[in-house]
Amino acid sequence: MSNLPFLKKKQSGIAGISMEYRKPDADGEGHHDKEDNKDDGLQAAADDIIACVNQNDKVGLAKALRAAFEILDSEPHVEGEHIEEEEES
Repeated sequence: MSNLPFLKKKQSGIAGISMEYRKPDADGEGHHDKEDNKDDGLQAAADDIIACVNQNDKVGLAKALRAAFEILDSEPHVEGEHIEEEEES
């Protein structure tokens, strides 16, 4: 009995995987290090502030300033004495 080509036992081997790694971005405008990623929210608020100032949008500016304040206030910090409270007394 002759062996037909499609009935031959296939060679068992390990399948190869081709991987290509992404090249790093060039240094320049828009280049962010890992340290800069923590400021992404603040930079977005700054973009909103700039846009609102250019459009003379007072309501939008107030919202953008509040968002920036909330971002900064959420970061770890030490509360100090409030000077204006001492002056009022």
